[in-house]
Amino acid sequence: MINKIKKKEYPSETAVQLVSHLSEGAYTTFAKAVKELVINAFDANASEAHLDFDKDFSTLTISDDGDGMSSEKFKTEFIRIAGSKRRLENKKRIFDRPMIGRFGIGFLSVARLCETVTVYSKEKGKEEVIIREIPLKHLFDKDNQLNNLNDQYYFYSHPDSKDDKNKSYTKIFLNGLRQDIQEDLKSPKRFKDVWDNSDELCGVDRFKWELGILLPVKYSKNFPVYKFSNSEIEQARQKLDKFAFKVFVNNEEILKPICFGYRYFKNSKWKYPAKSVPSNQFNVRPIMSPPGAKFKFYGYIYNQSKQIQPSSLRGILLRINHIGIKGYSKSLFEFTKNIGPILPAISGEVFLDSSFEEVLTLDKDDFKEDHPLFKELVGYIHNAIDEVASISRKRSSRIKTKKKEVTKLKDLDLSSKEVKQAQKILGKKEFKQEYFPNLDISIKTNIKNLKTRINNLVGKTIDQDEASYLIESLECFEANCFRGSILMAWNTGMFRVHRKIEKGIGFVAFQKEIENMRRLSQTPKYIKDRLRNCNCIEDLKLYSEEMVYRILEKFNLLDSTTNQLFYKSLIIIRHSCAHPTGYKANDGDAVFMIQSVLDRILNNKNFSIK
Repeated sequence: MINKIKKKEYPSETAVQLVSHLSEGAYTTFAKAVKELVINAFDANASEAHLDFDKDFSTLTISDDGDGMSSEKFKTEFIRIAGSKRRLENKKRIFDRPMIGRFGIGFLSVARLCETVTVYSKEKGKEEVIIREIPLKHLFDKDNQLNNLNDQYYFYSHPDSKDDKNKSYTKIFLNGLRQDIQEDLKSPKRFKDVWDNSDELCGVDRFKWELGILLPVKYSKNFPVYKFSNSEIEQARQKLDKFAFKVFVNNEEILKPICFGYRYFKNSKWKYPAKSVPSNQFNVRPIMSPPGAKFKFYGYIYNQSKQIQPSSLRGILLRINHIGIKGYSKSLFEFTKNIGPILPAISGEVFLDSSFEEVLTLDKDDFKEDHPLFKELVGYIHNAIDEVASISRKRSSRIKTKKKEVTKLKDLDLSSKEVKQAQKILGKKEFKQEYFPNLDISIKTNIKNLKTRINNLVGKTIDQDEASYLIESLECFEANCFRGSILMAWNTGMFRVHRKIEKGIGFVAFQKEIENMRRLSQTPKYIKDRLRNCNCIEDLKLYSEEMVYRILEKFNLLDSTTNQLFYKSLIIIRHSCAHPTGYKANDGDAVFMIQSVLDRILNNKNFSIK
């Protein structure tokens, strides 16, 4: 029986370690951490923010002409952990700007970057300039981690100075930047004229480039897509222009370095290695929230005939209130149907409204991937990417018409060493009879016959998903995109293989065999300890194909000839197509892969999943 007389008690004070947990490692790059303080200036109605490094890069000064802070606001908004009340205030906004600061940890974003932070701030209409100094180094001393936070988290109040009543501003000095940050900022560029990745820029340029990607600053003229615009791009450009927010680093204005379709920004130092892309060799697919969606968004997905350079622009960039989250990410491609080698040629931006803030992680640099709103958004993006892939294949067919046209199967190039290896495994007679039965029929007729055969097998030995993969492989072949054709065919086979493991032996048996191999040191080095548990097909996909075929061989799920064919020959073709290599896929390799998957796996009665 609980006694009705109860006494309110409190836990021990919060430990200093809280600051370490919230700040250390929360932001993956120096630019992402500094971005949070620049966003504070945006929220404070600043029209300009200036970031200036001293000569030895030991100090960074961030100054803005925003509303400034009083002594009270410094304590309740700037330095108080997770105590921001700005969203609860009816703060006057200018230029239709949204309020971006959310969790009240903007200051902590830089706490691990320097030894002290000094703040000068003045509100308009007041003469007083507050001067506050925050020592930080001791907060990360191992000996202090378990001490009470109230005893260690403090600041010094210097006597106020005076300034013109009509002025308002804030200046933040990050003093004693970490040595590794200083060295990184001093690092020289790794290229001469053009570059392939932002990591090749010198340290300061890399910092500027990343800030331009993340902050709500303007696009350069004629971009993001050179001499092209649609309503979605124009809406984003107009919104940013209306914000009227400028950022300067060492007196250089930062603009969004997003450039598609042209080699370089006019009147800018950002020289990109991609050549000018003709308008008929790229497409821009708009994306917009449908009626009834739980949140609003709009944006564009860009695709061109060549790989996008620099590679740092590949992927989809999600923005909330026009602030870039995480940067360009390829993770949004992970759960789409495999659309072959065009992924490096896709980029885009998606602009989300403030309702999507609840999906952000605490550091505001990533998303809660299991959140229902995030899953819904990913679905919309995947559908758009699938449409872009379809358009890309049709375009590829048009622009490759000048290349040699293959008319008959007898003209197939079968000279690759991988195909010759397959001939040895199968025997020349079986190889010819099983895989190339119609040598004198045109390619067009053979493709048509294969499509008919595939459709006739749906519901019998293959299902609709497998048929769709193979049809896409054949469409890539028709467009002379042989690498894409090979990858789509291979993935069709792996689709069946993963399901066969699930139905045939189960994940528990698969996991046990993996552990046995690990104990016997039979696993490849790059696969060792990648997974502790395998509970679903998504886990299976994290293992290499070599590993999976070893398991198939162990449990006799495939006959030895087929296993050798895939494990010793076809897998080499697949790897050569999937990774940047000098390998030139030919029509013979593509036909061989399609027929092998169809006859050796999908149409193999002993490998049925029914």
